[in-house]
Amino acid sequence: MSLDQVKDIQILFEKYDRNKDRKITFAEVFKSLKEGGSKDPFKMANQIFAELDKNEDGVVDIKEVSKHTNYGNQEYLSIIKDDMARFLKFFDKDGDQMLNYQEVVDVYRNKKAKNPEYLADKLFLSFDKDQR
Repeated sequence: MSLDQVKDIQILFEKYDRNKDRKITFAEVFKSLKEGGSKDPFKMANQIFAELDKNEDGVVDIKEVSKHTNYGNQEYLSIIKDDMARFLKFFDKDGDQMLNYQEVVDVYRNKKAKNPEYLADKLFLSFDKDQR
């Protein structure tokens, strides 16, 4: 799961979990949508619950969302960690656990890429959210 997905889950619970019990009920979602000006809060709440309430008990909790989205799934997190380690090993030539633009360009050049600067730009634009 990406960090954006984790943030989305946090936002979901902040927005709909009105009594802060770490569970979202249909009523909480309906009320929030209605107060938020939804044209059809009942339909929208049904769509949300059809997607998230997999055991159809009328309540969505962190465990259910986690199971559905791989959030908190240790096997999934282990795969991500391994992928990141391989990614860093491939590009991080000075071993500082950080990538700089020149390292990436050099790797692409060594691999005989047609336009290494363009590829490095794409990589940094997609991953470097704070643009540093």
